[in-house]
Amino acid sequence: MSSSEPKDDLLDRQAQLEARIRDLETQASRAIHDLNNMLTGIQGRTSFMMSLVSPDHPHAEDLQGIEECVRRASERLRELSAVVKQGRPTPVQPREQKDARERGTVLIVDDEPIVIRVGTRILEKLGCNVLQASSGEQAIRVFEDGVAKVGLIIVDVNMPGMTCEEVVARSKELKPEVKVLLASGGAVDDRASHLLRHGCNGFLPKPFDIKTFSETVLGLLGS
Repeated sequence: MSSSEPKDDLLDRQAQLEARIRDLETQASRAIHDLNNMLTGIQGRTSFMMSLVSPDHPHAEDLQGIEECVRRASERLRELSAVVKQGRPTPVQPREQKDARERGTVLIVDDEPIVIRVGTRILEKLGCNVLQASSGEQAIRVFEDGVAKVGLIIVDVNMPGMTCEEVVARSKELKPEVKVLLASGGAVDDRASHLLRHGCNGFLPKPFDIKTFSETVLGLLGS
């Protein structure tokens, strides 16, 4: 047996361990992404129900309890996301809201149907025309067809297939003045920070409620 074999075995085991860690990080990030999408659906529908009942309604307290549970779960997921990404970046504050009389057309892009449904309902309530896409590839096709009228793109940071970066780059090529709002269940990490420095106009944490979503969208449409 050569003297190099024990060292080679150690390097092999180290490489296998690093590959396993990367795999676990990928699985954890995807699970966090999916859970945040589920929480977005719960929060969005709860917000709609809250808007339909008075504060003294028998179920008002129950709905508030659901919102509090969503908030706490979202905080825990953000903490977990920060641990997975090994960093704790500073959140980006939403832009100050401006009164937007002309709502315009918004393209919402997300691979989770519940997020698209909730986002579309809020946007329509705001008076926006809404286009939808469930992938980056579809988003570009939809945007190319409606490039003249789309003023804002809301895009999920983590989607399979065509990346968020590719969607943003292609959209800016077609229409440099289009606004782009990033949506993600994680914190503003290095990737999101890079996008915000290179063409994106805001960050929307998921799960979102009607108020946060509306203020952020109206701020961008009115700016």
